[in-house]
Amino acid sequence: MEYFRLILGLIVPWMGGFFWLRAIEARGNPSAAPNIFKQIGYGLFLGYAGLHGVIVASAALFQKIQFWPIAGTISFITIIGATLAYTYNRSPTSAAHTPIRNNATGLSPAGRATLALLLAWIIIHLSLAAIEILYRPVFPWDAWLNWMYRAKAWFFEGAIFGFSSPIEWATDTGALAYNVGGHNYPTFVPTIAFWAACSLGFWSDTLVNTPVLFCGIALAMGIYGQCREFGGSYLHSVAAAYLLLSVPLVGTHLALAGYADIWIAGFTGLGFAALIRGLIDDNRFQSALGLLMAALAITVKAEGLVWFLATVATFLLVTRPRAALGIAGLFSALALIAWLLGMTYVVLPGLGGVGYADGFVHIPFKGSYPLMLFNVSDDYFLNFFSRGSWNLLWSLLLLSLPLLFLSKTK
Repeated sequence: MEYFRLILGLIVPWMGGFFWLRAIEARGNPSAAPNIFKQIGYGLFLGYAGLHGVIVASAALFQKIQFWPIAGTISFITIIGATLAYTYNRSPTSAAHTPIRNNATGLSPAGRATLALLLAWIIIHLSLAAIEILYRPVFPWDAWLNWMYRAKAWFFEGAIFGFSSPIEWATDTGALAYNVGGHNYPTFVPTIAFWAACSLGFWSDTLVNTPVLFCGIALAMGIYGQCREFGGSYLHSVAAAYLLLSVPLVGTHLALAGYADIWIAGFTGLGFAALIRGLIDDNRFQSALGLLMAALAITVKAEGLVWFLATVATFLLVTRPRAALGIAGLFSALALIAWLLGMTYVVLPGLGGVGYADGFVHIPFKGSYPLMLFNVSDDYFLNFFSRGSWNLLWSLLLLSLPLLFLSKTK
């Protein structure tokens, strides 16, 4: 029964994200033919973002968290989404969908064999990741020290609450009961693990990371679906999904479940894919989907804010280049003037302190960070040129350059 509840607790929000995306796309993007695999893939991240929001809101309102009230709320939202998706996709406008591009689906015997091989490799990658997730306890590093520690404390207390820093906990008598180094980290990752434990009914150092396996599956489906919508053949789209899962860093963060990076890859990676499609096809829905996915990354990890700003900057530079450059120039000029006048730190109403003071960079809502100088050139060289993760990037880039010039001459 507990395993059924685990699957139920994790699948229903995924279905909710899928149904709501399908309903909204039928209304907001009626002239396109959406790929169901794309909607399922993106639906996981949107559904789990909604689940995170419901749990946080419930904790703020009722303190204690119980499985059935949350499950009932998520189920109700999912049913509404399913009803709207069914209604909108049966409307005359949705029936008039036309493909964005012609999809070449005919495959030769060699192509079918290659397709089968790629699918087998995808299954092998995900199966090996599943074995690691379901049989290896949370890896005793950052995942165990920060992310899962909070989820475990929340589960045994039956509530979601804040943490003190270790220094505050040791020196301040009014500090909170629990402390952790990443006390100010975003709450998405531990909340999803906490929900998995609530669904299961007991804490398991392996099964609480089941959502990470779903994350890997959704990543592959999202990329495959975007490639199909863009006009890629079955073979090319499956190859794109395989290439993503075969990236060593992706496989590492799937296998060592409990970290936030694989979720960041989903929100920002699929977000950028949607944004790029929106910019190429002048499709407002895809652009909005990309910006939304990138914005939700802020709830996953502090670096999500950087990715979101990069997404917004990309969107503005393509759609409003003069305005974007003007805004960037204005802020740069204001920052230069403030620095020349010695005004490196100001307090803004409603935002708090922003700027540089006493060796710290102060960012509204994100906290203060010491400004230090590090020589990371060796690390960049190892990661970009030597190690087996990104060293292939430069080889592929060199191979792609001739294709770029050939495409311009045609």
